[in-house]
Amino acid sequence: MEQRNAFLGRTGLFFPGQRWISTSEPELGLGTIVSCGNRRIEISFATHAAVRTYAFDSAPLQRIIFSAGNTIEDMNGKKYLVSSIEEGAGSGLVTYRCGRKSIREDELSDTIAFSTPPQRLAAGIADDIHSFPFRAELLQLRTKIDSSEARGFSGGRIDLIPHQLYIARRAASRAEVRVLLADETGLGKTIEACLILHRRMVTGQVSRALVLVPDALVHQWFVELLRRFNLTSRLLADEYENEYEEIHEEEESGEERFDEDPLWICSIAKVAGDKKIARQITRTQWDMVIVDEAHHISAKDPLFGLLEKLASSCGSIILLSATPEQFGREGHLARLRLLDPHRYREVESQQIESQRLQLITSCIEKRHNTAQNVTGGDNTLITLSDELYAFLAQRQEKSGGNSLDFLLPRTMTISHLIDLFGAGRAYFRNTRRTITGFPQRIVSIVRLDQPDDPQTDPHVKWLAGFLRRHPRRKVLVITSTISGATSVRDGVQRLMSVDAGIFHEEMTLLQRDRQAAWFAEENGARLLVCNESGSEGRNFQFCSDLVLLDLPWNPELLEQRIGRLDRIGQKNAITIHVPVLKGSTQEALVRWYHDGVGTLEKNVPAAATVFAEMAPRLRSVVAKADADCSDTLDKIISDTQKRTAELTAELFNQRDFLLEFASSDPVVADRLIDTISRESSEIRLETLMEKLLSHFGIKLEEAGANRLALLTEYCTDHAFPLPRSERPVVTYDRATACIHDNVEFLTIDHPMVTGGLDLYLSSASGTSSFALWHDPQITEMLLETLWVTECIAPPRLRIFRFLRPEAMRLVVNHRGDLVTDAYPPAVLDMRCKNGPVDKLIAQKRVVETTLPRLLSSSETWANRLMEPAIKRAASAISAEYATEQKRLATLKAQGAPVSDGEIKVLDTEMRELEKHLSAGRVRLDALRLIRRGPVAGEQV
Repeated sequence: MEQRNAFLGRTGLFFPGQRWISTSEPELGLGTIVSCGNRRIEISFATHAAVRTYAFDSAPLQRIIFSAGNTIEDMNGKKYLVSSIEEGAGSGLVTYRCGRKSIREDELSDTIAFSTPPQRLAAGIADDIHSFPFRAELLQLRTKIDSSEARGFSGGRIDLIPHQLYIARRAASRAEVRVLLADETGLGKTIEACLILHRRMVTGQVSRALVLVPDALVHQWFVELLRRFNLTSRLLADEYENEYEEIHEEEESGEERFDEDPLWICSIAKVAGDKKIARQITRTQWDMVIVDEAHHISAKDPLFGLLEKLASSCGSIILLSATPEQFGREGHLARLRLLDPHRYREVESQQIESQRLQLITSCIEKRHNTAQNVTGGDNTLITLSDELYAFLAQRQEKSGGNSLDFLLPRTMTISHLIDLFGAGRAYFRNTRRTITGFPQRIVSIVRLDQPDDPQTDPHVKWLAGFLRRHPRRKVLVITSTISGATSVRDGVQRLMSVDAGIFHEEMTLLQRDRQAAWFAEENGARLLVCNESGSEGRNFQFCSDLVLLDLPWNPELLEQRIGRLDRIGQKNAITIHVPVLKGSTQEALVRWYHDGVGTLEKNVPAAATVFAEMAPRLRSVVAKADADCSDTLDKIISDTQKRTAELTAELFNQRDFLLEFASSDPVVADRLIDTISRESSEIRLETLMEKLLSHFGIKLEEAGANRLALLTEYCTDHAFPLPRSERPVVTYDRATACIHDNVEFLTIDHPMVTGGLDLYLSSASGTSSFALWHDPQITEMLLETLWVTECIAPPRLRIFRFLRPEAMRLVVNHRGDLVTDAYPPAVLDMRCKNGPVDKLIAQKRVVETTLPRLLSSSETWANRLMEPAIKRAASAISAEYATEQKRLATLKAQGAPVSDGEIKVLDTEMRELEKHLSAGRVRLDALRLIRRGPVAGEQV
């Protein structure tokens, strides 16, 4: 076969019917010129039903002409041996003589492809030699990404908060994630759930997920997943009536709407109230189900039956609740049964549960003197008190686990205690008493006189005055309604000149991003007025003044508003300004919040439960809000204080004290944070992305501190995964990304990074090249190859834990010796230049004998080098699963509710891993053939 280089721009070289291949898309196979003229060439690739149009002066095309001795195939799939070729005068087409048969080139099969590196080189397709080391760099990058411990954790637009990362890592690493996330309000349950989901989705362990949330939180979840984790979801809530109508129509026709997209966020109320939607949801096979505010779903709720069906059919389920026991212990255990029916099959009496908690808590307190001195962590050693040892030994005896092999130790880790305790590894809870980094809250309640002029809103007047008195401070204002937000913004601007933004859910996401970005800029808007959606999914920790112009009838919603500023990472004390009219209903409500439950000054986990109990009495007083009700209000506030103290001690202090040990380990978390930071510098992502973007015709220019704008006008491939905005701005700096929601945060998890990488590596770019090395002293042929180790296994097995998908670079000489160390990449890149591939393929001996022989030697070495990695992986699998099986067997013998099924699942999974590991292989990804020796007139 020979390749002829065309003099591009001279139309006489191109004729309809000629066979060419695209060097940029060789996988399309053999193309046929359909037409040429007006400095354009149109080529049809029939096998892929694709048509490409190229300009003469930039067409990435190579003419294919087979030589005598080659085998060709006609349109009917019949093969022939070429004996000679003839060029047609005037037609521009080649005719192949195959004995007595003549086949013109436009009669050749379209299925002839040149996709593998050897096929490309034998067809005369050679890339620039410098594309080989670039491909090697990108393969190494993908290897690091695929095997990274930080995969799925580093890409979130979040501050790296230890307890959140610890919980996410610990939960996401399990074969099935079935957990209750019960961190106190403001500690980031949503972020933890998103981290787990993101990790499982980017590693392929989850392909379909359902998020069930209260209607008011649908947008918050949508924004959190999209803005922070680049996960796009479909919504089903009150404002999407069209979705409901279409689902009803599809229910009748048998179609499944929920199969269309991998990620859905649905309103719990809508799902519970619509049998057709519930049926479609339960018929869909979900890999993960997430339920927010799970404590509102009792065992008697119609939705509970739906959750039982989902929990039994999906592998992973995550429940979120800051107050899981708010509506009783029995309901709490019923929800835990959704996670593990075996472990929580019996409702234990409160007396036994309290006894166990008291014994364990007392034991830990004695070990560390005071609860405040305990830092937590899985590996903290505890010496059991006599009472606790007797209690646990009694449980062991009842379970039949008296074997000498499983004697109960007097000293054990907190991790082991938690397993025996019952909540085990399914229950995570952190509170603010052990998690540091939150700012001080300063409450400023401003009582305003009733206005003389009904046209003037005293709240707006006060706000304008505050802005005048503090000209350098940024202020966030949250109201209940869109109309209220608009009225406040317009009212302030009538009274003074101030840059003020507005933010509500009727604006597009892009508009909201721009308003938030304007507010975040140092010299941007001083005032941002939001309706309730402003407290959903957005963080403004650069601001330290929050104005609440009205108060919601919901302590959790109030805490959510305050949480936009009161966050870990907030460097200043925050001031919560509450301007209220004297004698108004709001004044009575703010008294209850501040003086009664105390939730303005600090987060109070019991606030929601207390509010539910006090709401009827409180509403009757607030509705009147006159002087005659002051004594009644004082009594309610007094009762509220007492009830808050009782619930805090009963529901939170004792239970939280133990669970906090299993929910935070600073050592483990810091190790993951170090990995994220270290990999960011080691991977050199910014440098490699600049090269990758340049390959696709995308340029970069400065766009502010730590920010780069992408110039995409000349992007060469429409399939490149560009961000959604018209003029994307990117950053590699986490702090910048956390402040600027409109800036893309590029990490190893970002779709533009992984998608761009896959787009390049799935193409043939850099897979075959021919180089000459001028050396008058030594004559030899070298083959430089890139081999990828592959082990195909279901994502749920996470086989990459044991066998990394490595990219091996090997160099063999013409004798078949492995000489990689003697020829480092830097030497070859410096010494070599592009060789004349047409002269290479003209030498049949090189193409048909030398190249296959070198490839065979290289593959033999690649397989030989892979064998130790396979053995190490097999040993690691055996050791890890044996350890876990022994742990479960020990727990079962010591009285923990562990089923035989759990142990058998581990054994089955280990056998699967071993089976897939035994089928590990190497795959040739790219080659560079190098002729070293005297170069006279570039003779091969």
